Amino acid sequence: MVTIHLTSSAAASPALGFTTYNAMERARQRRRMVTLHGSAAAHDQGAVVLLGHKAAGKTTTAFALARRGWAHAGNDLIVLGMMRQACT
Repeated sequence: MVTIHLTSSAAASPALGFTTYNAMERARQRRRMVTLHGSAAAHDQGAVVLLGHKAAGKTTTAFALARRGWAHAGNDLIVLGMMRQACT
């Protein structure tokens, strides 16, 4: 565990968010995960990750899928990782 003590001005700084995001991203990379900007939706057969430029309709599309029975599986930052599957 890491504990960081910050002054109130440091805690309100945009640099804190940038530093925290980068530290978390490195931790995810070590676990063979990757972060994407997008939205995701899932159902029994699998999932889709919707990628695109800002305001391209990713969230709108994910919510439209949710109205059709899909599970909304993420918005803005999607973390992908390796799945372990049982050998048969």
